[in-house]
Amino acid sequence: MQLAIADIFEVSQPTVSQVVHRVSEAISSLLPGYIYLPVNKEECKEDSKKFFDIAGFPSVIGALDCTFVRIVSPGGEDAERF
Repeated sequence: MQLAIADIFEVSQPTVSQVVHRVSEAISSLLPGYIYLPVNKEECKEDSKKFFDIAGFPSVIGALDCTFVRIVSPGGEDAERF
């Protein structure tokens, strides 16, 4: 995939790899502001009670929320871009 991206943007595959690495590090540096998990038993109990009170889920201390959007390739010469 990196080679295809490199070809599209007319750069080398190692350049694409470096960019992916740098962007991944930048995104991961933001994690503490968005992802939190309890660190002690009391926090775990409190969070578990909240999940149970809201949705009836027992023994849960965290959850991930994601949205997946299917992208259908239009085909043709630019199919790799999708």
